[in-house]
Amino acid sequence: IPSEPMQSFWNGVIEEGWPAAPLKAYKVLETSAHTRRQSGSRSFTESSFAILSNEYMIVGLHMGYHFTTVEAMCTDDVNRNFIRIQYKEGGAALDRRIRRIRVIGDVLSDVGFVSESHGDFFRATSSYLSRETIKERLFIIGRLSLMTKQLDMALHNDAVAEWYAGDFKKRLGIASKD
Repeated sequence: IPSEPMQSFWNGVIEEGWPAAPLKAYKVLETSAHTRRQSGSRSFTESSFAILSNEYMIVGLHMGYHFTTVEAMCTDDVNRNFIRIQYKEGGAALDRRIRRIRVIGDVLSDVGFVSESHGDFFRATSSYLSRETIKERLFIIGRLSLMTKQLDMALHNDAVAEWYAGDFKKRLGIASKD
């Protein structure tokens, strides 16, 4: 599919590779899923999807209990170009999901995204960028999407979350503003 924004995002996914879940995190996730199924509090029938054109993409990812939406326009006209991202939910306790959102927000702010969050819901935008900048940021988002998959399971305190944010920035080659 000749979608320039999707190619950039997907190249980031491929670069990072699919992470293997540690057994302990898998057991926590399995227990959480069993508890939710027993309580009937949520239907897990949602699927991932993508709507693509040469210059546009919207991708909805359902990875475990995390939902990510990435929408982007990538043209020669900087006035039309944007990236919008939303992250929500997860399989861990709310405090850990919030820490995951903070890690994502910290990393994305260093590459020029403006963001807001409420609980475990996160939204970030970046607009009026060159075609090349859009592609670079989508590549980073593709990598970050896999880096943070099931990350909430490991974020038992703020110090651990800060370490992950710093580690991700190093791995992504992002210079901190600090």
